[in-house]
Formats: sequence, C-alpha cells, structure tokens
Amino acid sequence: MDRRPASGIESSDDLRRALAARAGQGRAGTLCAQPGEPFAATVAAFDEADAAYRTAIGAMLPSGKACAVLTALAEFRQQVAQIRARVRSTVGCGDFDPLDTYAPQLPGSHGDSVRRSSATDAARSEAAALRARVNEEIAAHLDRDEIERLIEAKRTRNAAFDRSLRAALTDAAGDKLATQLLLLVDGWY
Repeated sequence: MDRRPASGIESSDDLRRALAARAGQGRAGTLCAQPGEPFAATVAAFDEADAAYRTAIGAMLPSGKACAVLTALAEFRQQVAQIRARVRSTVGCGDFDPLDTYAPQLPGSHGDSVRRSSATDAARSEAAALRARVNEEIAAHLDRDEIERLIEAKRTRNAAFDRSLRAALTDAAGDKLATQLLLLVDGWY
C-alpha cells in the first residue's frame, strides 16, 4: 500500500522499501520480524509518532510560531524529497535511499561508481545545508524555553521511532544495523 502521509515524505512505501533494502539486500526477511511486507507496520508507527510530534508542536507553541515551525518543517521535507528523487533518477540505486551514507554495490564500471558517489555525496551535503538553514530559521522564531520543549518533543518522537524499529527486527539484526536504520529514518522525517 502506497500512501502519502501528511509529513510530505515521498511515501510510506518508499521508506519501507529503503529500510528493507538497507536491512539486508534481499535478506530483510531474516532480519525483520514482521511477516509479509517487511517494515510496513513499522513505517506506519513512524508516521503515527511523527503526526504526534507535529500535533505537540501545534499544542506547545503559540499559533503563529507553531504555523511557522510546521510550515518550515513541511517545506524542508518536500525539498529533501525532491533532492532524493532527483538523485535517485540519476544514480539508479533501486530501493536504496540515495541520501543514506551506505552505498550498495551496484552494477556498472568504476567510473559509474565514482559518478554515483559524487552525486550522492553532493546530495547529502545539499540536504545537510538545507537542514541547517531550516534549523536557523526555526530558532529565529522561538525563545529558549520553546526550543527546549521542541527538542523534548523530538526526543519523544525519536524514542518512539527507536522502539518501533527495534520491535520489528530480529535478534540477528543487531544494534549496529538498528542504529544505521534509525539514521536512515531520521533522514526521512
């Protein structure tokens, strides 16, 4: 099922496929404890946790500030989705997230690999610069106490991400893979 959440990311199914690809390059079934489509229920839980995060922002900040923060977040996510789509179409990485630091072995020449690496490195830098700009923009709207509450709300969301992901993995997946997958997830939300 491919549904587009309010967060503005490409789709839940895109993220699910990226997690499955990253988890095992075709062996995700041995690392994901969920039957059927690996990570489908996990991504749905991520979407719910993210919706709760956005609701918390709306509840904790005055309406004008909440609107500015939520608009900045939505625009950031949409711009990163555009970066991801642009790079995905040029590097041919299949279901792998082209913004993930993990680079799977893909068919092609050495030159093809270098071009893919250059394109994905540049895209990651572009997304990081965009994140820094948006964080500065958001911080400019908030006082210190509001920033602290926003940080705590994000910690709560990230803890929910962690619980959902680890519940979806088998013991064979290990802590290192779970951490790598959580970094991938952070890049989508």
